[in-house]
Amino acid sequence: MLHYLELELSNENITHLIFQKIMLRTILSTGFIIIFITMISGCNQDNKVTVTGQINPSELTTIKSVTQPIHYKYSEKLEKTIDTGSDGSFRIQYSPDSLKIVFLEFEEHQYPIVLTPGSDLRIQIEKNEFPDNVTIDGYPEKWNQKYQAYLSDVTPLDSALTEEQYDAFRNAEPNNILEIHRERISVAKKHLSGTPLDRYYYYNIGEYLNRGLQNISNHISNNRQINADSVRSRIVDFARERDFFSYHSLWSQRAGIRDFAHNYAMSFGIQDSIRSEHGEDLMEYDVKRIGYEEFDEKKREVLNFIDEPRARAYAEMHIVAERLGEMPIEMVEDTYFSYLEKYSGYKEYTDFLSGFYREIKGVSPGNPAVPFELPNIEGEIVTMSDFEGKYVLLDFWAGWCIPCLDEFPHMRRIYENTSRDNFEIVAISTEEDSIKWVEALERFENPWIQLYGGNGFQQETFQEYSGGGIPFYILVNPKGNIQRYNDVRASYNLESVLDSLISSNPNL
Repeated sequence: MLHYLELELSNENITHLIFQKIMLRTILSTGFIIIFITMISGCNQDNKVTVTGQINPSELTTIKSVTQPIHYKYSEKLEKTIDTGSDGSFRIQYSPDSLKIVFLEFEEHQYPIVLTPGSDLRIQIEKNEFPDNVTIDGYPEKWNQKYQAYLSDVTPLDSALTEEQYDAFRNAEPNNILEIHRERISVAKKHLSGTPLDRYYYYNIGEYLNRGLQNISNHISNNRQINADSVRSRIVDFARERDFFSYHSLWSQRAGIRDFAHNYAMSFGIQDSIRSEHGEDLMEYDVKRIGYEEFDEKKREVLNFIDEPRARAYAEMHIVAERLGEMPIEMVEDTYFSYLEKYSGYKEYTDFLSGFYREIKGVSPGNPAVPFELPNIEGEIVTMSDFEGKYVLLDFWAGWCIPCLDEFPHMRRIYENTSRDNFEIVAISTEEDSIKWVEALERFENPWIQLYGGNGFQQETFQEYSGGGIPFYILVNPKGNIQRYNDVRASYNLESVLDSLISSNPNL
């Protein structure tokens, strides 16, 4: 995959500090985490950035350093496990870019740390109160106190975002979702605007804008009265007034321009007309494929709101990447090559897309299926080559993925009505916890082959197929080549596709 973080201690070409995340995945039993970070940095090619630390208690020996990838979904997660010494100490050097924010992650919570060249920081965390009780000494200004104040004020707002509120929001019934998200903007602006942590201010603006666009879609889907054009125009004006379309703001979002462009396109009600024609149970992924031209036109309208050249290049990169990842490659090649020519001055973005294009090209229909060796529930190793001579649906899934589970009844019906001589389903779980995988198998009792891949979206076979999300399906033909790339669904077209393929194959 792309953009590996360079961690060689002998590397002499380090210019600026990047230490985007330290992930603490080990659960502490008692006490404090105390991390001392010392940086040696400079502006020339000869200086190195060194991070040393001490973790207490010392028996905790595993942390991870992770940097933000260029694309939230299609870039490989950049991480490096750092093994500590017997006394809990560690030391590591980096080849960084200009980013200066560290995220400590512990028990699925994050805490940002501002790194400035030459500073010495002492960080103390009480694990039972993380991230609400963190002290940082060494900042030139009171950035940590400001962030703590932000957390204090935003926590009750988060508590008010209940499932009942979201249910009412989705049904276009009275709710306070938009008001709460707007108040989050005010809190972030009060405490963090003008600081290195202002990314939270812009992130909250993005969340509010996306909820506003979703609100339009919810009203249309539920046949509730709304002046969609007028509301959409006000949302765009709000975004412009708060500099949402700047590069810094887009970089601060979860997924660049992707979420805004997606929700903007959805706010035109295209999906409702598609479902009316093709079936109300159609998954969103298939809605996007059927309505590709219409959705693409609306997404490109968003680019017209962006004036800053770098911001536009960054935004359009996300749109092109989504096309490559979700549409047949022959449909999007012209757009891809056009981007490379138009934004040749933004090498980081064109290099990413070029690499991603090569990966997608390598797993397009006609190419050999990715080989794998994975265990089943009995611990027996199963390989891709075990299924030569029949069509195989590879199903990448996890027990927490509701759209994955929604497909099961349709998959069971097709599985029961198709001979094992002709067709097999091989489920590869991306569940990070193998115990949860076993529990899911017992819960659903699906009759097809179940294999454990683990490691979440970093699961090796899933990554080799350039998967961006689940459910994710690959149909392999009897010769072991890819027949269809993530464009079949049991609830939509798998049965008709299989019938056509099997009836036209005299060897089956």
